[in-house]
Amino acid sequence: MLYEKRSDLAAEIIKMKKTDEKDGVKTEEYTSNGILISKITVKTDRAAEKIGKPCGVYITVDLSGAFSSDETHQKAVDAIAEQLKELIGEDLSESAMIVGLGNSALTSDSIGPQTVSGLIVTRHLKEHLPEVYSSMPLRETSAFLPGVLGHTGIESAETVKAIAEKVKPKVLIVIDALASRKTDRLCTTVQMSNTGINPGSGVANNRKEISEKTVGVPVIAIGIPTVVDAATLALDIFEEISQRIKEEKRGDVKKAAEIFEDFNRLANESEQIIRKMLSASESGISNMTVTPKDIDVTVNRASKILSLALNKALHGHLEQEEINALLGQ
Repeated sequence: MLYEKRSDLAAEIIKMKKTDEKDGVKTEEYTSNGILISKITVKTDRAAEKIGKPCGVYITVDLSGAFSSDETHQKAVDAIAEQLKELIGEDLSESAMIVGLGNSALTSDSIGPQTVSGLIVTRHLKEHLPEVYSSMPLRETSAFLPGVLGHTGIESAETVKAIAEKVKPKVLIVIDALASRKTDRLCTTVQMSNTGINPGSGVANNRKEISEKTVGVPVIAIGIPTVVDAATLALDIFEEISQRIKEEKRGDVKKAAEIFEDFNRLANESEQIIRKMLSASESGISNMTVTPKDIDVTVNRASKILSLALNKALHGHLEQEEINALLGQ
């Protein structure tokens, strides 16, 4: 098919591109305390160009079941925190700045703002209440929401760079919504990488890159998929049906091949119809995306998991009373 199926998840892209270790992409998959984790390392420029992702490490944590029980929820938080510690480092003397990208008024794009609302920030404590700061195992952290270009008239990358130059963090952590190829990944997957991010990718509105190259400090990107591109979903349905037809007709190889070929031809011919129906129209609607009807609930839950994991990864062990006090609860 000519249409490039859309996904921001490295785990999905390498499957679509059929990329493996011989192409310069190493994939590892394992479980940690019952939580599925995959680690993809893009090693070469050739591989990076093929999959459209920079060289670096991409870690995916599966949150399936994380909202079904307190035990699984805690395991998911711990798994994300452990992966973040590997990317960020555990030296509490290394300051961090967290940026919540996205539009808080648009639920599917509010992962960043909602996550930041649950973070423990301490830069002001270190400066104004040093005795409180030094009495607990805290890292110097700061956070802010740059807003979106349509509201501010300023690219997020420009704002982030300007503030980073003033605050001088040792590491920058950016959080944003992403797009997935599969609906079952929505708000059930966390992707972390050390390669930076393009703000707005989750709502098909890529902006200027935020990376070590553009802001001058290492950038850890964290994202949760909240939308699926409608055309991608439609085309995937065609492929799934054709594959099932092929499997059901496996006994008659010739007949299966004919059906499979006909269906693929139909899917290819339908591509233009799908794109026309789901893209620009007289109403001005373009780049239609699909999101769950309970997106407000799922985004809130996923954001809380990220907040808890970040607090655990950035600071030392804190008692719940200390956490509540620091969060003003």
